[in-house]
Amino acid sequence: MKRVKRFAEGDVVGEGLDVFGSGAYYGRRADKNRTIDDMSFSEAFKLKRRELGEGKVFTWRGNKYTTSTKKPEPKTEANLPKTAPKATPKATPKATPKATTKPVSKKQEESIGRRIGEGFLSLANRGMRAAGVPAQQRTFLTTLAGSRRPITEKDFSEEELAQLKSAADKAKRAGRNYITYEDYPNELLINKVEQFSAEQAMSQTVGRARLRQKDGKTKVTDIYDFLNSVRAPEVRRYKAIREKEGRSGLAKAVAKEALEDFEKGREKGGLREGFSAAINRLPSRIGNAFIGEDGRPIEINMRKGGRVKSKKPKSSKVRGYGIAQRGRGRGKFV
Repeated sequence: MKRVKRFAEGDVVGEGLDVFGSGAYYGRRADKNRTIDDMSFSEAFKLKRRELGEGKVFTWRGNKYTTSTKKPEPKTEANLPKTAPKATPKATPKATPKATTKPVSKKQEESIGRRIGEGFLSLANRGMRAAGVPAQQRTFLTTLAGSRRPITEKDFSEEELAQLKSAADKAKRAGRNYITYEDYPNELLINKVEQFSAEQAMSQTVGRARLRQKDGKTKVTDIYDFLNSVRAPEVRRYKAIREKEGRSGLAKAVAKEALEDFEKGREKGGLREGFSAAINRLPSRIGNAFIGEDGRPIEINMRKGGRVKSKKPKSSKVRGYGIAQRGRGRGKFV
């Protein structure tokens, strides 16, 4: 007969006698006032592990203990038994490394972003051309928006190329290899509402340019910017403001000067004259400030034996349709 202790959930149930090892238990109930500190550590640990589970913390007799059991130490060279060195295994062919994708550099990201931006601006230019927006306005807006790709013959309509052809022909007849503003069909108008018209398209966009002859073809080259002998002082002044105060300071300076243009015009002829003066001068101020020297190359190939497309009349039954007319029939590009 053996005296044993029995435990229930979290506490000792009683203490009694196990008669003849039969498992029969007789005894009294344990003291309900018994606390965890009255138990041995082994009893307290088993109790709290059942209650709390693995990895928890409990307090026993003023000290904190964890319910985790001691984990076996990982095998390392320090605690492994010393054995004889193993034989060197036979060399096996190395597996082919998997192909990895190289990260995209910052320069490549900028190049991709610029190509996407140029594509979008090219589509915008085509849309404006289809809507009848003159070349000087299209080129100004796309350049101001950040386009720096070369300006070519693909950016112009046949009517606009005809203006350039006329200027090139006049320059060649005069024995020059460059175009001046006087060579264009229409007089150059600056800071006037007529500067936005289709008649001013090529003189405002290309202006003075160089003519290059190769294999019987003519190529018009230039730089589209706002730096010339007249605008140079204002371009450099705006550049100094931008370097000192940034783009926001430059925008404030342009707005202030546009307001001054309005006030001067209003003093001369009232509100209408004030608005006209400010609006007509504003594109030049913006171009000098935000484009300035940072322009785009012009590379226009004049096609030999080209055709100037004419606008079809509303009805094809009009007598004489199809007969070459001045400026509307076949035109030979140089």
